[in-house]
Amino acid sequence: MPVIENIPIRMKPADIRKKMRLPEKYAERGEFDRFVAEVLPLLQPRAVYELEEITHKNDLGIQVGRILFNSRVLARNVRDAERVFPFILTIGDRLEKKAAEEDDLLCQYVLEGIGDLALHAVDRYVKETVCRMHGITRLSSMSPGSLSDWPIEEQKPLFSLLKQGSGVIGVRLTDNLLMLPRKSLSGIYFSTKREFFSCRLCPRENCPGRLAPYDDELKKPYRI
Repeated sequence: MPVIENIPIRMKPADIRKKMRLPEKYAERGEFDRFVAEVLPLLQPRAVYELEEITHKNDLGIQVGRILFNSRVLARNVRDAERVFPFILTIGDRLEKKAAEEDDLLCQYVLEGIGDLALHAVDRYVKETVCRMHGITRLSSMSPGSLSDWPIEEQKPLFSLLKQGSGVIGVRLTDNLLMLPRKSLSGIYFSTKREFFSCRLCPRENCPGRLAPYDDELKKPYRI
């Protein structure tokens, strides 16, 4: 089971300010730059994934080995695929511990934002690595709980596929199906001609993590 470590995360303070929409005053006297320089070493990015064959699929879901995943959207997305890549990735818990120790709410907000941006960076790096290692042009992903069509309860079967690897990178699933450390991501990578975003099927408004606009018409081909 491949474990990916030593993942480079390069984030410029100016880019962080822009993506988090922080006021320009945080650029004064280089204090924000120094703060970011102190925080980045707290990141512990690691990931684990596995190449798995799809052993059965229909309109309602897919079977990976002996594990069933029930999702119309996932089934349609992998209808032409023969293999998928279950994954878990994290930035570790040191950043969230620092945020919990801070009394300044703005500082907590910035640390949370840096953690989110770092997690996206790890996801991109892992996708690129899997593509390179397995000769794939493009990967998209889905995560349990990202859509009502694929409920968060399916974290359990996903983690059962990666049980050994999740321990290696220090990620565990709570009884409430939340991952610890909090800044972790799990799901299934799959090869696609066009990049898929679960956001296009999610009507939630004012979502800070939205990566693509909602498209109500897209529900028809997925029959949800």
